[in-house]
Amino acid sequence: MRLITSALVFFMSNGTLAADVLVVPLSSDAGAQVSSSEGGAQQPIETLVTLVNARQWSLARLMADELSDRFEGLPRFDLYLGLLEMAEGDFDRAIFSFERVLVFAPGQYRARLELGRAYYLSANYQRARDELKQVLASAPPADVRQNIDRLLARIEAAARQADTKLSFGGTVLGGWDGNANGGGNADGQLDANLTGQSALDTPSLALASPYVQWTLNASRFTPISRSASNRVSVDLSGKDFIAPELADASALTLANRLFNQDERWRSQFPVSVQWSWLEGQLWQTSLDLNLSHQYRLWGPLWAGVKFGTEVTVTSATGNSSGANDLAGFLFDAQERGRVHTFSTVYLQTMLAGQDDGHLEWQGLANRYQLGWQGPWQMQGSLAVEHQWRHYRADDLFFTLNSVSTELKRRQDQVINLDIQATWSPTDWLQTRTALSWQWVNSNINAYGSDRLTISQAMSVQF
Repeated sequence: MRLITSALVFFMSNGTLAADVLVVPLSSDAGAQVSSSEGGAQQPIETLVTLVNARQWSLARLMADELSDRFEGLPRFDLYLGLLEMAEGDFDRAIFSFERVLVFAPGQYRARLELGRAYYLSANYQRARDELKQVLASAPPADVRQNIDRLLARIEAAARQADTKLSFGGTVLGGWDGNANGGGNADGQLDANLTGQSALDTPSLALASPYVQWTLNASRFTPISRSASNRVSVDLSGKDFIAPELADASALTLANRLFNQDERWRSQFPVSVQWSWLEGQLWQTSLDLNLSHQYRLWGPLWAGVKFGTEVTVTSATGNSSGANDLAGFLFDAQERGRVHTFSTVYLQTMLAGQDDGHLEWQGLANRYQLGWQGPWQMQGSLAVEHQWRHYRADDLFFTLNSVSTELKRRQDQVINLDIQATWSPTDWLQTRTALSWQWVNSNINAYGSDRLTISQAMSVQF
C-alpha cells in the first residue's frame, strides 16, 4: 500500500538550510494512519496535527509539551512531534522521534521520508541516502520520486563538500600604479614650515610605474560541521616594478580562517602572519587578527560587530614597529543576486618604542560595498570608503602660518574607491580586472596625494 502522496515532500531547487528547515509539507495525512487501538485517544493529538499543519509552531510546542507524557510512543503523535522538531531545527530529537515511529510502524514511509531529510540536515549523508532509497523502493508517485531524486542529488553535492579539499594554484597580474611610493603631489608652495622648504624634495614626489605581480598558493578547506568550516592557506608572492627607483617586494603569508553560520548567527575569525622582503632583505613581520560576529535581524538583513588588530615589527631603517587597531559595526543584506555591506569602524595607529605622536592617529572609517552576480559567470563589486584621521601630536615641521612658531596638528580626509569585475569560465580559471583610486586631502598640503591603480589578473586553481 502506498503511504506517500505528492504533497508530502517539497524541496526548493536552490534552497538554504533555513529553507530546508522551515518548509514542512503537511497538507495530507495519508501515511500518518494509526491503528484502531489508538482511535479513542486521538482528539488531543488531532489538535497538535492541526497546529503543525497550520505551521503555528509556538502553539504546537505548547501542545506537544502538554501531551508528551501521555502520548509519546504512539506513532501518530511521534510523527507530528518530529515534524515540529524539524521546524525548530532540533534535528537530533526529530531523528529520535521518527525512528520511534518506525519501530512500531516500519511501513510508515512518511516518517521514513522525514527521517531521511533529518539525517541530511544533520549532515549524516549515508543514513540519509539509506532512508530515502527505502522510500523510493516503495514505488511512490512520480512527482514525489522526482523530489526525492533532487534531494539525493543535493546530498551527493553536500557529501562532496564535506570532504577536506586541498587546492593549489597561482596568479599572474600586470598593472600600473600611479603613486607606487605613496608620495605627495603638492601644487605650488607648501604650508609654512620651520625648515623653509617651498617644494617637496624628489624622494617625496609620487612615482608612477608599471608592475608585474605573481602569487603561488596552497590551501586546505575542512568542514567542521554543516554550518562551520576551517580554511588554512599559504601564499608566496612577489611584486616587481619597472621603474628602477622602486624596490621589488616579496611576501610569505600563512592564514587560517574559521567560519560558522546557522539560521540566526554567523561569525568569522581570520588570522594571518606575513613576512615581507624589500630587495631580498627582511623588511617586516606582521600578525593580523580579526573577529566579526553577526545576528540576523530580519529577512536578509544581518548586523554585528567587528574587532581587529595588526601588529607589525619592522627592520627597515626609518620605519617604526607598531599596531593598527579597529572596532566597529557592520551590516549586510542580500537580495536578488546582490550583496550590500556597510561598516562603520573606529581606527587607530600606534607606534612602539617611541613617542612620535605626529605619526600616530585615530579615525573613523565608513565603507559601503556592493557585490552582484551577473550573467555568464560574471561577478562585479564596487566599494567606497571615507576615512577621517586626526593625528595625536603637532607635526614636527609645519606651523600654523608663515609668521607663527606654533606647530600645526595634522588632519586627513581619505577616500578610497575600488571596482572589480571577475569572470570564471570554469572552476579552475578566473580573470579579474580591477581599478582602485585613493585621494588624500590633508590640512598640511605636503601630505595630500592621489593614487590610481589599474590591474589585470589571471588565476588558476586545482
